[in-house]
Amino acid sequence: MFRTKVCSEDAPRRKPHPARCAWRWTRLRLSPKVCVYIGDAPEDIQMAHRAGMRAVGVLGGSPVPERLRAASPDATIETIRELPGLLRNF
Repeated sequence: MFRTKVCSEDAPRRKPHPARCAWRWTRLRLSPKVCVYIGDAPEDIQMAHRAGMRAVGVLGGSPVPERLRAASPDATIETIRELPGLLRNF
């Protein structure tokens, strides 16, 4: 389902700097508008939006679900199992 993933050791800058996302979609020759970042922290949402991407917040297991919601993700899900259905309708 995914063409790439970004982990903490993959990028030179820390969240919420958008470089963490931008170098991936650049290498894939994609527009950030067709990319989606999935995260469980408000910094994930901020980073994705700064990079011009949509962001999905995963509330279940988030250490700060209230702050995650307040960061205004494009969508929220309780568990990662809901992600395939959400992406089909995104």
